[in-house]
Amino acid sequence: MNDNLLLNHLLREGITPSFSFPLDVCEFKGEGFVKGVRNVWPNMQQDLKKALSEFSPGKIITVDGEKYKVEGLSFFNPPNKVHRARHVFKERFSDENKNLKWYNRCTQPNCGYVENLLDKKSEKTSCPVCGEAKIESGKWYRPEGFAPLVVDWDTKKDRATRGPPKFAYNMKAKVAERGDDDIENSGGVKLPAPLSSEEIEILDLVPLKDTSTTQKLEPHEQKLLSSLHGRVKIRTSQAKGNGATDSIDLIIINSGYQSQGYYVCPDCGKLDLQANGPISRSQGHDRPYACDTKSHKDDPDIQELKEDAQDFCKTGRMMSDGLQSLYLGMTFKTDMILITFKIEHPLNNAKTAILNRSLNDGVRAIKEALITEIQKVKKFINREIGGGLRKHTMKDEDDENVAVFDIFLYDDVSGGAGLTTSLFDGEKGYKDFVEILKKVELRLSGKLCMDGNGCDKACVGCLLDFRNKREHDSLDRRNGLRILRYLINNTPPTIESGNPESNPDEELDLLVQLLGGDLAWLGPYEVSSDNGSISISIKEKTLKIRPISEMVLPRFDSELNKYLSVNYHERITKIFDFGNLLNSGVVNKNSLDGKEMIYLSISKFYSNRQEIASSINKIMNKKSF
Repeated sequence: MNDNLLLNHLLREGITPSFSFPLDVCEFKGEGFVKGVRNVWPNMQQDLKKALSEFSPGKIITVDGEKYKVEGLSFFNPPNKVHRARHVFKERFSDENKNLKWYNRCTQPNCGYVENLLDKKSEKTSCPVCGEAKIESGKWYRPEGFAPLVVDWDTKKDRATRGPPKFAYNMKAKVAERGDDDIENSGGVKLPAPLSSEEIEILDLVPLKDTSTTQKLEPHEQKLLSSLHGRVKIRTSQAKGNGATDSIDLIIINSGYQSQGYYVCPDCGKLDLQANGPISRSQGHDRPYACDTKSHKDDPDIQELKEDAQDFCKTGRMMSDGLQSLYLGMTFKTDMILITFKIEHPLNNAKTAILNRSLNDGVRAIKEALITEIQKVKKFINREIGGGLRKHTMKDEDDENVAVFDIFLYDDVSGGAGLTTSLFDGEKGYKDFVEILKKVELRLSGKLCMDGNGCDKACVGCLLDFRNKREHDSLDRRNGLRILRYLINNTPPTIESGNPESNPDEELDLLVQLLGGDLAWLGPYEVSSDNGSISISIKEKTLKIRPISEMVLPRFDSELNKYLSVNYHERITKIFDFGNLLNSGVVNKNSLDGKEMIYLSISKFYSNRQEIASSINKIMNKKSF
């Protein structure tokens, strides 16, 4: 028999109207007793999408001035009042347990692949996106609620007692102690990822055939859209306009401490962050609730468990079928729009390019700027739109796999409200989109940064927000600007294209300043900029290095390309990667005669400045140089 309530089923399937309807209410509550009378405190509610983070096990929550630690699951009207989790976990991790779903994903950093497969373990041995053998499978449970531990309470001393529970007479939610750590799970809550894409219709971005729309666009607006259309496709979950049935399933996962999941007691629902926690100890553990046996004294099954109710829970952590930890998560339906582009020439389309941090951090920056500007231009309420990245591969004209990036934006309200899918609706739809793109470019240019001069990567003025706090270390406005200008203008990413148009040499000048400071400790070096390169001189010796973006193939960099057009037949011997040059040892006056172009990625200048300065010093102090 399916005990799922009809209304809950209709709401979760998107059949009934659902805008701002609380589809997934999650409670944090401590259920205890005062002199044998049931009492609930603390008690608060949150949307499950937020609760997966804010009620994350291990966190300390303040309610009515008291602090409580989240240490277990709660269940609505469980059939067994003593072993409240047993009806959910009695089949453990086996496939017979329909309360648990599979979570199949790639764990390679910057990949983010999630397989559209919930009912069985993935059969893939390597990731179809990045190619790494990092596919991992685990199981997740959609929690009904969370709870603190509930302990036997000494009312006279107003503190927890050390002995086992005394038949649920005085029991209270355990207050967080001074030594308790507020655990911010390093695995975090995974940003939602679309579980499917096949049903998403393609919406043609360029309305040039629509006379009524074209007449309302200025020539420069039409030009921008036409240029963008050559590299970007936009798809929407409601291209047919069929309403909620076209919504897309997204998944959100709380992967636990160090991304290892949680260890759960299958009888009471207590959660541990580590395998050797209290669940594994022979003396038993407190439950995240007080056993209610008195109000069910006529139930013979309850009376059989009365002895259990008067003692600690003695069940060990759940293990079976090769699994021992559990993820927490949910799927939800919402409206969504995808902005898609391929990683092809002039971008670096090597196999590892899709994992390139510069590329990933730049695309995330565009995503965050888009969310901010869409909400402002369309006058949506802040945080009504969420977003993320998804990567996959597709076949090109030569039947070769090409990496593809999706920026997906979705309605972050219950059930979806058609906000993102209405982006191009109405007479001003495309005109607003052009305005949004221009505002995104302005935001990424650095002109809105806190100091007005442009921050190094991201700041409160341009990108940082409470909404994206988990991504603060993964946003790079300069690389975002480079990618955006490539998508709009087909300008290959260079050190110049990540700066305001008023000062394209801003970052080159910064690198000159930083490298000059590092070299000053090693000798009387003179460091300056020279036609897009860093010129380093000492004792009448000069070395020039061109900083290039990791996101672009070297030969497509503007300065290297100029050099190739003059020395095309000598390109193999006349263009040197700085790292390869050092490894080969070919550094002498014959190999470097002043006519070569030496390049090094911008990110390496920042990440290995002292090592770079030391290498330059060694090269320029060689007698043969």
